[in-house]
Amino acid sequence: MAVITAVDRKALRDLWHMKGQAVAIALVIGCGVALFTLSRSMLHSLELTQITYYQRFHFAEVFASLKRAPDALRERIAEISKPSNRNDLRKLPFSRMNLNSVHNSVHNGKSQAAKST
Repeated sequence: MAVITAVDRKALRDLWHMKGQAVAIALVIGCGVALFTLSRSMLHSLELTQITYYQRFHFAEVFASLKRAPDALRERIAEISKPSNRNDLRKLPFSRMNLNSVHNSVHNGKSQAAKST
């Protein structure tokens, strides 16, 4: 049989006298845990929905604006058409460009134009 000390008895008596506050604290903690779980689940669901949408409709993975580019890419970039309205978006052919050579030349500090001269 467990022996309850005087300090434990006092703590239980104080807890019993403020049982309303203890229940309120427990409810606030429970609501916080529930809200955290809800927000994490919603974030996971939205990320999964975004990934599924992008894959299903072949949405672009990268968007970029271009002011200057090597001359060697001029023709390939010109092939990319810009849609004039929303209905034209469905007619665009989606393609990927291999930019490894551009990355390597930029990384090494040399441009395609400098190599050709």
